[in-house]
Formats: sequence, structure tokens, C-alpha cells
Amino acid sequence: MPTKINRVATVGYATTLDSLLYVVGAQDLLVDGIPSAGSTTFLLPYKDLAPRLLQLPKVESTINGPLDPEALLALKPDVVITSDPAKADQIQRLGIPAVDIFNLGTGSAIEHDVDLVGQLLGRRSAAAAYTTYFNNIIHQAQQSAAAIPTNSRPSALYADFGPLTQPTVVEGWIFGVLHVHNVVPGVVPNHFEFADEQVYAWNPDYIVVQMPSDLPQVTGQVRKIESRGVR
Repeated sequence: MPTKINRVATVGYATTLDSLLYVVGAQDLLVDGIPSAGSTTFLLPYKDLAPRLLQLPKVESTINGPLDPEALLALKPDVVITSDPAKADQIQRLGIPAVDIFNLGTGSAIEHDVDLVGQLLGRRSAAAAYTTYFNNIIHQAQQSAAAIPTNSRPSALYADFGPLTQPTVVEGWIFGVLHVHNVVPGVVPNHFEFADEQVYAWNPDYIVVQMPSDLPQVTGQVRKIESRGVR
């Protein structure tokens, strides 16, 4: 890796990887923007929170889509942070230093990723400060949820309904922090797929989705499988 990094590109799950730069105060180093997410609603918060990321050149047509090598080379990044070891190899073959940083399954994994980005960009003190902030929030949530009686703790499913998947496993960890029972088994990969009948069998008290625009789709799917216990 270069000793001085002034230009950073993110490839793969750019939205998450970009957030790691923001928490260590290195967002101004980003030279590529967020690709299409398949839904304009998904990108709406960025108009207020990070409009620059919508305006920068893109090196992938969609999030975690195929890489455009020419577009990446044109940006002349000092380093590329990616969420895919195969893409890291592809980028290294282009002559650009690349590092694979992406392990968001638990709070400790998030801490590890933040620390790695802090090391890479010479911002370890900022990374440590964020980790302290992060852990304080988690501790507050755990303390509040611990007061809920065991027999009153709900079950929940985090899901995307097109197709039926649990997009990531980190929400299962968050459910655990809140003493909520995750109906999806613990040892599954990201984008774990399941069938309508499985939702009926799990019968969660709550379904959590990513965007408000997902709600009509969820309502239709729940009616389809006629799981009266799901609300």
C-alpha cells in the first residue's frame, strides 16, 4: 500500500464501504460515486446526507456489479477498497493496490473493518473514537432491551421480498442486541434465500424491511402465504 493515500475508490458494496470512510473522516478522499441500486428510493437519503457520492463518476453500473476497468483506471486511485476478494485480485492485476475489507456480521466485525480503514488511511484515532461511540450506543440499546420480560420479547424476520432473502446477517446480530428472536437460523450466508412456506413456518411477530417502498410488496406477499400471525 502507498504510504500516502489521497484518492480512494470503493468497489462492490460501495454504500457500506463508503460509510467506513465517513466514520474515520476520510470521505473527501473518495473519487468514485455510488452506482445504481435498482431503486431510486434507496438512494434518496444520499441527496441530503452525501450528495457528492451521487455526482462522482461510477466504476460499476450497479452495486456489486461488474467492474469497468477503464473507468477505474481513469480515476487514478491510490488504493481501492473492495468487498470482494476476486475483484481485489482483478484490480491488483490492473496495477492498482487493492484491499478486501468487508465483514459486517457482528459488532466486533464492524469494529475490525473500521480499524482496518483507520490503519490504511492513517486515521486510527478517528477509528478508535468512532468505535467508542458505536459501543456506547450498543450498550444503551442492550440495557433498555434487557428490561423487557423474556416472555414479552418478540420474534422478527429481516427480509427482502424480491426474491425472498435475508440480505445480510448483521441484522440478526442487531436483533440479538435488542433481545429479539431472529427466526432465521444463525449459520447462514448473506442473501440467504427461503420460500413462502418457510415464512409461514417461522411465523414471525414482525417483518423488518430496508425501505418504506418495500412495504406494499411485503403486504402482498404476506397475504399470498396467508400467515395470519405475521403483521
